[in-house]
Amino acid sequence: MGHITLYDCRNYCSERTGKEPYSTDAIDKSMSLIHTLKFYEVHRLQADSSIINADGTGDAFLSPNAAGCLLGSCIWHIVKDSTEIAYAPFFNNKVERHLPAADLRPLSKSTVCITSAKPVLNELLDEDRDNKIIDAVMSTLRRDGNVLIPTDATGRVLELMMMLENHWKNVYGDGGSSPYTIAFLCEYGECTVAMAEQALEFASEAIRQVFEARGINPLSFIARECIKFCRTRSELDDIVGPKVVFATPASVDIGYSLDLMLKWGEDPKNTIIILDKSIEGSVARELYNIAAGTGDTGIVVDVHREVDLSPEDLAAWKEREQKRLDEEAVAAAEYRARQNIKEITDDGFMRDSDSESDEDEQKKEKMEITATTKGLFLPSSMAYHSKYLMFPYIHDEVQEGDDYGLTVDPEIMKGLRQNEDTSAAQARAAARNEEKERKHREWEEAEAARPKTVDELEPPKEYTKQTVHIDIEASVKFFQHDGTCDGATLKHVLKSQCPQAQELVLINGTEEETNELEEFCKTSTTARVRTPAVGDKVELTPSTSMFRTIVDDDLIDTLHFTTVGDYKVAAVEGVLAMAVEDDLPAPKRRNTKTCDYPILTVDPNGNTGQPATYVGDVTLREFAAQLRRASWRTEFKKGSLLCDKQCAVNRSDNGDITMAGVFTPGWFKLRSALRENYKVL
Repeated sequence: MGHITLYDCRNYCSERTGKEPYSTDAIDKSMSLIHTLKFYEVHRLQADSSIINADGTGDAFLSPNAAGCLLGSCIWHIVKDSTEIAYAPFFNNKVERHLPAADLRPLSKSTVCITSAKPVLNELLDEDRDNKIIDAVMSTLRRDGNVLIPTDATGRVLELMMMLENHWKNVYGDGGSSPYTIAFLCEYGECTVAMAEQALEFASEAIRQVFEARGINPLSFIARECIKFCRTRSELDDIVGPKVVFATPASVDIGYSLDLMLKWGEDPKNTIIILDKSIEGSVARELYNIAAGTGDTGIVVDVHREVDLSPEDLAAWKEREQKRLDEEAVAAAEYRARQNIKEITDDGFMRDSDSESDEDEQKKEKMEITATTKGLFLPSSMAYHSKYLMFPYIHDEVQEGDDYGLTVDPEIMKGLRQNEDTSAAQARAAARNEEKERKHREWEEAEAARPKTVDELEPPKEYTKQTVHIDIEASVKFFQHDGTCDGATLKHVLKSQCPQAQELVLINGTEEETNELEEFCKTSTTARVRTPAVGDKVELTPSTSMFRTIVDDDLIDTLHFTTVGDYKVAAVEGVLAMAVEDDLPAPKRRNTKTCDYPILTVDPNGNTGQPATYVGDVTLREFAAQLRRASWRTEFKKGSLLCDKQCAVNRSDNGDITMAGVFTPGWFKLRSALRENYKVL
């Protein structure tokens, strides 16, 4: 999807300035360097890479989890030594038609959480939002109006197309008898859908189940022909009747969405639906202000147009082009003259001046072999003739034989070799002549197509910016449909799902949004809150107390390690003291650096014992599924897991799990089942 987005942005940049900021080859090359991961796939970054750290201590592991905003959007879980980072710029905890809900487990394990402050001012999600969008669309179409929905080339447009397509099927059936048309006006619209069809692994469970059970891909919009895909405005104008159009880009600053807004905005029968607040200063933001009742209906937009060159610029261009054409004509005449030159060789035959004889070709090949052989710097006259460079001696009396050991007449072998050499030389000469003729034909075709005068060339255009004032008479409506959560959900997640976070970094928000979320986090969480500006560097090294020590071999033999995730953990009890060099074993005594660290040895008084420590992480939803598989009756009531209507299991905000109920045999069985999810140290 990023590939298509870059292509689309390139087109709009060239439309604005007339120059391409980067080529399609540059986009393809940059995208080929990206390594694609699947959800929950763990990727290891080697420690010796300069992008990790300079001292090369420890590898980093990262894995993507579903974010639920766009197809393929993810929450990154990054693990480096004892630090776990959750990079969640945006997430959506609601299941949508083609997207799964966000997987927030990385947030519960992270010591550093990076998220966006932009959704904090979003209002609570309207459960009837989709129906309201459909009502706004249909009411406009019924009064012979058109609907403009600005959107990006990829992303949220898939959810919106599924919503309208399902409504069209329910109302008009699959026969295509609708009097209204759904169109996607984007040069790469078909590419977006084709790529989405191949990304079912990132789609919701409902999408995958339909595909597995019925063999139907719900994202195959092109095959069902319910939605028209238009690459140009002329293709859209050919559609007769009222229509709802998804046009790019979502900012409405340029491109098809701006063109349609200028064409349809002054007609009160039409409707413009805005799905995102967009950035400050964009046309979409002014339309949002109109929908919210805080902006003026008269807006000023900058329109970029192609115009003819001025007479002075046109004359200068003609002068430059005429000079270039004259230089090309001189070069063509010189090339044609070289083609007619012939020279006489020593044997009396005619050949082209730029061709080479077979003998010269063979000498050239021998010289190249000698010059490129590693370790040899000899002139061609001193080149070895043996393929074994260490043994250049050639024995002239070698008798040749066939495969059966019979002696072969040297004269016969010499004749055969001469025939083979002659055939090979003729083949090479024929190939060279054919290549030369092909290049000459191409040159002749290019020369015939080359313009000879300036009048045969089409003058270029220059791009100008015109300021246009437009009074928006069309109905402008706003529906929050950008794929992010609302402000209340964001605050609840940061408060309850990040119990171990020591650092909270807020990004992407305006000053108002950042201040709002920063104030909440400082009062509701124990983490240190950072609000860096663009370009700032933030030190996020955790404040965990870590010490390096030497563990005595006798103490290591008494430890019992337990595997927890990717680590082996054991409870240690001993005596810690600074090491004296004489007390160290001989191998460690030779290393003077070991004396700088304390040594941990077995307690001479014996182990005093310690309370049991449970290590692990389990959610109530996972535990309830485990109990149901064991024939327990479970239900959730007021945030607690009620088991067999006798015992309740609760989970606090910091992750602690407690049990409540009467001490019955069922209570002890429930406790045993709960402990199975933990490792005991």
